[in-house]
Amino acid sequence: MAIDTDGFLSPEIKDWIRVHRADNNEWFEFSDALSRSSQKILTGMSIRIPDSGDDSEVLAMMLFTRALSNFQGSVLMAERGMIIEARTLTRSCLESMFCLVTMVNRKDLFAKEFKQDTLHSKNWRAKMALKDPADLLGFLNVDSETSLADYAFSLSQDPALKKLELGSIAAYAGLKQQYFVYRQLSADSAHASFEALQWYEGERGEIHWGPRCGMSEIAGTLSIACNSLINACMAADKIVKYEDLTNDIARHRQIYINVSEQKNS
Repeated sequence: MAIDTDGFLSPEIKDWIRVHRADNNEWFEFSDALSRSSQKILTGMSIRIPDSGDDSEVLAMMLFTRALSNFQGSVLMAERGMIIEARTLTRSCLESMFCLVTMVNRKDLFAKEFKQDTLHSKNWRAKMALKDPADLLGFLNVDSETSLADYAFSLSQDPALKKLELGSIAAYAGLKQQYFVYRQLSADSAHASFEALQWYEGERGEIHWGPRCGMSEIAGTLSIACNSLINACMAADKIVKYEDLTNDIARHRQIYINVSEQKNS
């Protein structure tokens, strides 16, 4: 079960994990430490919806959970040399973080907009499914074409349905530069674009594929992912308010700055 025959599913990938972790030791060590601190938030989390009905903190912590999962997935991909997949998951981490920061700052106002965005998406999918209900019913959890039509009609009657623009969310959160990074990852990895295909171009015109990749590609991706998770932790800290966590985040921010400056020098 060699890399050439089984690809990234080969047991030999463990050898590349050792190589990539050794070559990018500081970034992987920092990523692991940051992940452990973030896990403390999950294990100590206890959020309840208050009598006011404002569930923004619950949604925020779910967004934090998603951001952390995205981050850990990115690290798993990076250590295997799956750089495109690592960058795609890092993009998802940024997306989760933008929504998390805005949810913490705007609370119930953004929670309502967040839910309306979901219904806007469901409305579009319901209308699409009506064109071919036999194959698409199951995706919307309805049991008949009639139920689907009723569901689509009920959604269309809501005047508040509105699609959220991630760029506006990031701008509100004061994260315009990170949104640029998000768009870059969309272009060079997440989307099936001409730019993303450049990763597969070899030096002599051959298809470049496999776990072999440059140190800078892994380091750059982990740097973006770590910065995103640090921002997510800072937002979550406003909810859970653990003194130890606050100190951990401050320490991680300084380590991040030190590692970044060292790698750029």
